[in-house]
Amino acid sequence: MPIMNMRRFLLSMILLMLGITLTSCAVVPGELRPGKSGAAESSAITGEMQAAQSADCPVTTPTVATPPDSKYRDPMPRGAYFVSADELIWVSMDLWGRGSRKVPWIKPEGSTLTVQGRRLDGDSPPLWADISDGYVGDFQSSRLIIPSAGCWEIEARANESLLRFVIYVPQRPEIGDGPTCDSIGEVVRRNRIVIAGRVESSIVDASGRWAWQSVRVTRNLYPYSLYREAASVGRIVTILQDTAREPARAAGAEYVLVLHDDPWQVACPQQTVAAVDYTQEAARVEPMTPDQALWAGTTLLEIEEEIASAHRKARVARLAQVANLRYRSLGIYLLLECSMDSCGG
Repeated sequence: MPIMNMRRFLLSMILLMLGITLTSCAVVPGELRPGKSGAAESSAITGEMQAAQSADCPVTTPTVATPPDSKYRDPMPRGAYFVSADELIWVSMDLWGRGSRKVPWIKPEGSTLTVQGRRLDGDSPPLWADISDGYVGDFQSSRLIIPSAGCWEIEARANESLLRFVIYVPQRPEIGDGPTCDSIGEVVRRNRIVIAGRVESSIVDASGRWAWQSVRVTRNLYPYSLYREAASVGRIVTILQDTAREPARAAGAEYVLVLHDDPWQVACPQQTVAAVDYTQEAARVEPMTPDQALWAGTTLLEIEEEIASAHRKARVARLAQVANLRYRSLGIYLLLECSMDSCGG
């Protein structure tokens, strides 16, 4: 192959790869990716917890052992576990991190397990523990939410057995740029959940400031979100409420909610929270703070249309950005091609 043709071939390949890279790396509206799952992070978190052990956070040293066999569950592997003094409560040390986690336990046979937790090195909402019913024998599944990074004391009880241990929960990179809501386009760009939901229950902590609310999704107003599975109709979403800065939400009532982060919290509550009145025609919406409301529409359908319109605009902006990147790559190619040929000079 002549040297000039070889140079052109290599140049073409470089520019092609450049175009693909620019296209795939472009940060565009509606295309932010969710964070990693808890399972994928567990090994890294374990290492960080050990590295963070200090006088400020007296992390409990786990026991390296093999849990006893049981007819109620599959054998559990040898590993690092937190174990009660009577060796009846066991939990792996690899399952702890900020946000929602599924945590299996070994407990005394036929007992009821309770789990609670508090942060030792600063103010924080309390740990949320959802202990599932229907488990027999010595196995127990749970879903726990640790709402913030820091030094945490976890306590589990079952019958007369007690397990108490201290862990360090590392800070993780935040998804997106935080909960700003300058426009509906911002909500779409950050891939938030937007739902209409009914408050099933509300549990307020001892301080009176924080509440864990269970909200049943009655309508997914943003079905294009990357988090749409979490907003499936009928699903229960656990939401952390800061009662000091958010409008009160009554049990049994329905609201429009924009949710972000893990644990789920209401984004820009003064702008986004609106009560839904199904006794009115077309499910009328009443903003909790009308003078700051993000929504122009007065019904669920109108809000849904506002979000769909913002999503369409975001898609158009994405296509325009991709096209612009490709045209730039083509322009660079033609410029370099011209340089090689001296453009007739």
